[in-house]
Amino acid sequence: MSTLSSTTSRANAPHNTLCRHMARLVMAVAALLLATGTMAQTGGKIATAIGRGDATALSAMMNSTVQLKIESKSNVCSKTQTEHILQRFFEQNPPSRFTPQTGGNGETVQGTLETEKGTKFSVFILTRPAAQPARQNSKENVAQKRYIQQIRIENGKN
Repeated sequence: MSTLSSTTSRANAPHNTLCRHMARLVMAVAALLLATGTMAQTGGKIATAIGRGDATALSAMMNSTVQLKIESKSNVCSKTQTEHILQRFFEQNPPSRFTPQTGGNGETVQGTLETEKGTKFSVFILTRPAAQPARQNSKENVAQKRYIQQIRIENGKN
């Protein structure tokens, strides 16, 4: 009986190896889909916050420092400074809508911000994964949260 058992075990070895490889492939695809979903979700939240002129919501998605350029003024600012500057910008230029460009790579949000006054601004926002390591046993190990690293708002055509 042990000969039959060992023959059956050897016959199933290629099948078991194939199953392990398939399981790894499925896990890799699932991780990629989760990461892509996380990037798209972050981009959607950013676009919504810009369209509403919500500097506080944007601040919640910012890195501790942000490269900020609004028209000709450029600086590296703290998260708090960036929120205040954006709040002033939105008060002076109340948004009527934000139209994101399609086909982004998940790291950037680009589009046109139209104001109630009819002014148009080109907006570019760059996000990056968190610098700190993700917590053990969390979904963030597969798809780290993304934070805003750079914001550029430049006057477009009216």
